[in-house]
Amino acid sequence: MADNTDFNDAGSGIAVGVNGAAPQKHDDIIEDALTKQAKDAGAVFETKVLAAFRVMRERSPADYQRFRRRAKDLGASVVELDRLVCANGENGRDGASERTFTVIEIEPWGKAVDLAAVLDEIADTFERYLVLPKNVDKVIALWCAHAHCFRAFEHSPRLNLRSPQKQCGKTLLLDIVLLFVPRPVRTENLSTAVFFRVVDKHAPTLLIDEYDAFLHDKEDLRGAINAGHKRGGEFHRCEGDNLEPRGYRVFAPVALAGIKALPGTITDRSLVIEMTRATREEIKGKARFDSRRMSPHNDLNRHLARWAADHFHELEAFDPELPEDAYNRVADNWRPLFAIAKLAGGEWPRLVREAFNIMKGDDLETENAGVKLLSDIQQYFKSKKADVVASKDLVEYLHTVEESAWNEYGRLQKPITTNQAARLLRPFGIRPGTKREAKETFKGYYLDQFTDAFERYLNQTVTPSQSKQGAASGDFQTVTHKTNVTDRNPLKPAPHNDCDGVTDRNGPQRKGDVFGDDVHLRQDSNGAPVEVF
Repeated sequence: MADNTDFNDAGSGIAVGVNGAAPQKHDDIIEDALTKQAKDAGAVFETKVLAAFRVMRERSPADYQRFRRRAKDLGASVVELDRLVCANGENGRDGASERTFTVIEIEPWGKAVDLAAVLDEIADTFERYLVLPKNVDKVIALWCAHAHCFRAFEHSPRLNLRSPQKQCGKTLLLDIVLLFVPRPVRTENLSTAVFFRVVDKHAPTLLIDEYDAFLHDKEDLRGAINAGHKRGGEFHRCEGDNLEPRGYRVFAPVALAGIKALPGTITDRSLVIEMTRATREEIKGKARFDSRRMSPHNDLNRHLARWAADHFHELEAFDPELPEDAYNRVADNWRPLFAIAKLAGGEWPRLVREAFNIMKGDDLETENAGVKLLSDIQQYFKSKKADVVASKDLVEYLHTVEESAWNEYGRLQKPITTNQAARLLRPFGIRPGTKREAKETFKGYYLDQFTDAFERYLNQTVTPSQSKQGAASGDFQTVTHKTNVTDRNPLKPAPHNDCDGVTDRNGPQRKGDVFGDDVHLRQDSNGAPVEVF
């Protein structure tokens, strides 16, 4: 490889100059090569572009992941790019690949501690450096405490720090969370293989930043993160010469920070913290965070470790009283925090309930797309005072629903179509047909086709979660029916004098029906839809 590169990565301004030219930032160099497609692309790639890729990988793995996907524009495969970039060489970091993976064990404090006082100090630390929504500092302090004793619970809620744009404090919040959790592993990129091997061996607290840069197209990794939400969760691989199956334990605390929402199946298992960019006035009263001067907070982490060790068996046997509107996965996610707050005493039982009342709206919105669609369709019939709707009119209405995902639906993030809506309704026994109204004929739905589904999924009184020790809230009936067992046959559409009984039989399909284009669906023994991840 020709060496005509003047490489400089000193300080925060990473630049590369070639043949005496003025230095450029590494992302500008790569972007120029990708967009201009110069005639000397080969030479450009082998000199300053490759050097820029190396620096980017070291300084910002998330940016590297964004650019590497377009490596084919330079005539290089992603595999070849990784090989060249990871090789020892011009960046002066020879031997970096030999670094071993380690986790930091927390030594418990030497005597018993007052958890309420410890949680107060931790919450104050978050408040000192960050501008946060009301009571979020309390939720994160409790989540940090749960990380020290997560094995005492049936579930470990994911902590999702998300914002609409950059510079909203997500990375800083992860930096501070790192101070108060056991065996922290901080990363801006993660492969599935690294995830399940690291979790199986070390049971760390994973702090994942910039998930929007790499998680969207990693279905296996999303599945592993989902499996690790519940105790006993495993991820399986065939290994060795004989391809023997092996299970890896993936149950561990995980915090994820990124722009916009996580995939729905992870959001469903998360405590979602919505972050916004602070104003100049809000920032004025905040202290500057410097990770080199955080050693005093190590004592607080040790205090949490001591309290968790002293109260582990008590937590394991304790079943806290939850709010009436905490059920299913919402209850799974909040139960550890309510248990810790109750045993901590003082103001903490009240504080966690207040935090739940503020955040529950976001949690309850994580229900599956099919039920959301039913709710919006119910609203359509109420607002229009209609008893029939054309499929095309229905999706046009869905596109106008505020604060919904129907305009950015599925993997392609495009407006929902009539076929996609039909697939979401099919598990409820609702299918479009050819309708006649006056002299007009159209594809659509009658209101009374939805009567049974509205009653079962939207109009029921929710039974408060009352999980027994060792059982998840999902093991218990969550809606009150007239009988103890629902109809075991799948729901059937109400009869109509339609031109054809069922339309859209051969519409675009994938393997199985889907919720949101990435969650397979089946029915349980009662005919109710069940998500299969």
